Amino acid sequence: MKIPPSFDLKLKDNQKLEGIIKISCSTYGKILEENKLTFFPEYTDHGINHVENVLFSAERLISHDTLKHLLKAEDISLLTLSILLHDFGMHLTLETFEKLINVSNSSILIPELDSKSWPQLWEDYLEDAQKFSDKQKINLFGKHDIVIKRPPLENKLLINNVDKMLIGEFIRRNHPRLAHEIAIKGLLDHKGEYITFANELKTEFKDLAGLIARSHGMDIRDTFQYLEKRYSHEWRQPFNIQIIFLMAVIRIADYFQIDATRTDSFLLRFKSFSSPISETEHNKHLSIEFTKTYVEDKESLYISAKPKDSYLFVKLNDLFKDIQSELDMSWAILGEVYGKEETQDQPKIIYRRIKSNLDPKSPYLYNLEYIPEKINFNIDPDLPKILIAPLYGENPSFGVRELIQNATDACRERKELENLSGNTTYKSKVSVSISSRAEKYYFCINDNGKGMNLKEIKSYFLTVGSSYRNSLEWQRKFQNKLGQVKIVRNGRFGIGLLAAFLIGSKITVTTRSYKEDYGLTFSTYINNEQIEITKVNPIPIGTEILIEVSFEIIQSLLKNTTSRNSFISIPKWDEWYGLEEPLVLYSNDFDEKKKEWYESPIRLSKFSGGILDGWSRFKTTEFPQIDWNIKDYESKLYCNGIKIPSSYNFSDDGLISNGPLISMFDLSASLRLNLSRDKIEGDLPYDNELRGKIYKHIIHELIFSKFVDGKPSHLEHDNPYSIRHPSFGNDKAGIGLGAITTLADSNIRRSINLIVGKDGFFPNLPYFTDRIESKAIYVALLSNNIKRKNEKKYIVGDLDDYYIQIVNSTKSIGTKNDFALTLPEFFVTNKFKNDTLAKRILKRKHNYGEPKKRSTINEDNYIPDFEIFINQKVYREYEKRDNLQIISSLFSKPLRKAKNYYLLSEDIYEEEGDDVVEKLGIDFIVKKKTFNSIFEPKLFSDILHKYIGNNVLIPYDYQKRLTLYEKLIKGLNKNDTF
Repeated sequence: MKIPPSFDLKLKDNQKLEGIIKISCSTYGKILEENKLTFFPEYTDHGINHVENVLFSAERLISHDTLKHLLKAEDISLLTLSILLHDFGMHLTLETFEKLINVSNSSILIPELDSKSWPQLWEDYLEDAQKFSDKQKINLFGKHDIVIKRPPLENKLLINNVDKMLIGEFIRRNHPRLAHEIAIKGLLDHKGEYITFANELKTEFKDLAGLIARSHGMDIRDTFQYLEKRYSHEWRQPFNIQIIFLMAVIRIADYFQIDATRTDSFLLRFKSFSSPISETEHNKHLSIEFTKTYVEDKESLYISAKPKDSYLFVKLNDLFKDIQSELDMSWAILGEVYGKEETQDQPKIIYRRIKSNLDPKSPYLYNLEYIPEKINFNIDPDLPKILIAPLYGENPSFGVRELIQNATDACRERKELENLSGNTTYKSKVSVSISSRAEKYYFCINDNGKGMNLKEIKSYFLTVGSSYRNSLEWQRKFQNKLGQVKIVRNGRFGIGLLAAFLIGSKITVTTRSYKEDYGLTFSTYINNEQIEITKVNPIPIGTEILIEVSFEIIQSLLKNTTSRNSFISIPKWDEWYGLEEPLVLYSNDFDEKKKEWYESPIRLSKFSGGILDGWSRFKTTEFPQIDWNIKDYESKLYCNGIKIPSSYNFSDDGLISNGPLISMFDLSASLRLNLSRDKIEGDLPYDNELRGKIYKHIIHELIFSKFVDGKPSHLEHDNPYSIRHPSFGNDKAGIGLGAITTLADSNIRRSINLIVGKDGFFPNLPYFTDRIESKAIYVALLSNNIKRKNEKKYIVGDLDDYYIQIVNSTKSIGTKNDFALTLPEFFVTNKFKNDTLAKRILKRKHNYGEPKKRSTINEDNYIPDFEIFINQKVYREYEKRDNLQIISSLFSKPLRKAKNYYLLSEDIYEEEGDDVVEKLGIDFIVKKKTFNSIFEPKLFSDILHKYIGNNVLIPYDYQKRLTLYEKLIKGLNKNDTF
């Protein structure tokens, strides 16, 4: 390894040190000569050439007088060793890295500077890596959709490029520390043994060399305390070594390595980069033509560059500013440390300033084809004010919602922090009030959450679009090692404060952070040029926001309003939030009954809490808790306790059309909400899972319907022989078979009719009717106008050979659409021998029907055959559809002498021998040809197949059902509280 001549000459003053340096450079230089950056394949040169260049840059930086009169062989030896070490950690291999993170290394832990071992650092890094933003992933890997996993170090054949780049970023962050430790202890080899560094150098000198190397990756001032503790009053010049000066030299010398020698333009033509940052670094170096001392100002370094585009122009300008900042900082520190010395005893670097052909007004800029400026989007200062109306429609209730979200979030955060510290007694509380004082009106919200410190106020609360939730600080506190959020939080967009100005034009904030012993307060309008924040003490931990409001705002808050943009019903101010924890209390001076503190009438289960009556629960991989109400079906949703005003989309699948009330928890902000958070974008992400749960509930209702004296006792509506589930919605398509409705009447709800037999019953669904073994299924349509003597007895007699479906008509029989979808599947029959009844039936037929195309009936004879009886209006409807002939053809071979066919309730029919005589209330009976039942979604059929199988005839005996459908009972989730 080449050493600058002036350094080499200085080292000859101490032959022992000279020997140590040459042996160390030879031993460690071999590793650098290979320049195999296992974890940095796209980096610029960090090998032996880079080390040599930094050494020569350091020589160039040190003033002649300083090198000649102030620096000794000890200074040059430590500077040389530190430059040799400063990037050495980046040359680790897979084997040496594995040894590093699997050994506690407590013997080389430097407690004044480090608190964690390498294994601890690695685990913390992996945890942070799970929280990398898309921008971080793109910069590191070149893609945003990289899934970060623990590299499989136990099987190196499985290590891929992503693993290497992930490890490389960890090493890059910590390689200055590694340089310090190598200096003291040595370099770990693949066996876990140490290769001693500078073997005969005394420990204190090793420590100083390592500290100088380490300082290039930290603030120089941060080394002062370490030096004071180790070297007491001599810390500025331990062993008469100009250590602070050497730290400044290595930092700037490393920065000055910006020319094209650190990369190869020819090789780059055959190489593609994964990391945009690596590609930019290479191109920056290639853009540098030369560096030299500025002729007109010997304290200035002149850099000539030719960036190929405006992006590189901006990046190089930023780099030059960073170098200038480093020079300014170094000169300031040198002044602090050596300023009291005589001028001739003050070590100096020769450069104070950076100049380049990219400086403003440089002639070079006028000949460029591109505009040499940083041009990007700028935010107008009035944007926050402009955004409010489009986002929230100037509705102050949204402001209340945003402030409640912030307050409850802060309470959950404090509870988590208190639990981590061992305090389990903390009780969260939020109070919200509207009040009148001295003819003025106020809105106030107060919470005992974590509060805010100055940084949080400036960086997040007062910065539109910057959410504390997205900060690494928040993620470290409230995410686990897998990057999963540990607490419920609503804030996500960083625009909540905007909505507060919908309530009033001026807000006053008073807050105290849980980790501060004083509070902060300020008042502001939305367009203040300067916000004055003052300290206040003593105040409790938490935050209070006070807003003076107009009476018109009070009136608006007290009533339901409609969104101006979407006609969505907006909740009242005290109806946004429904969770039982954190507790939110309200006070309303404008309602005598609500002046005392009260809770919202909405009550939802807390996260990981018990299930309230009437609710069921499930979860998905994205959403850890989804509660849905088994009775309330209005397609409304609460997310993390906050109401989403717009109904969610729940499409009609032919069976169910209404979605239930949902209270869900979204810890990772996965639910797609619009910016104003009043509507879900698209369908529910768990639509299919929810439908499956509803289907299970419907099946449970069907299977476990209880019969008392032959009647389903728990179904309370006009026809007890049908199921009406709240998810069915209104019957706009006539799907309830036999539910005689006028199709235009959308207030009639869908139903599933039950079909009954001797040994059991089953619903009128394809899954059941396709599997039932029966000679016939008959449908009896009963008039609503008949007062029956005994409502409990609908089925009597022998049902061995057939099943009966009893259907109530809810409208008078014969209206236009009564049988439009069902009649072609049946033929209508009446069997009787009572002459008086026969004449009455025939008379009705002659009065309302049309004789053509129909059988002739002899009034004087016994009528043994089945006949068609169709009301005139229905008949004509089918005549128009050319369906009458089809219906008539079904009766070309009428059945004769049927016995015990129609055994219905004894108070409707009487048996006379082998025949049945109508007594009251029968309109007609139809016999199945092709049974027409409601549409059955595939998922519904699949669930039936899984839990019902071929047991489609449901026993009347309830205990038998419990045994027969044990699989269904076991298949229900423990939270399916049906």
